[in-house]
Amino acid sequence: MNYSAGSIIEYRTFDGSVRRILVTERIPEIKNGRDGFDGLVIGQNGYNGNVWGYDSQIIRVIAR
Repeated sequence: MNYSAGSIIEYRTFDGSVRRILVTERIPEIKNGRDGFDGLVIGQNGYNGNVWGYDSQIIRVIAR
């Protein structure tokens, strides 16, 4: 995926829900040798806060 800090992405969580986040950092080998990201949840009721995920979980990049 082509994204960077400041991008808005959607990714599928491990429980199958979809979150939209503002990426704060791309992190090589974030966990278990896999690349990923750190970010802030935006535009959702319920859960707000910091999240992380793997690049493989990204569904789409909304804005770069």
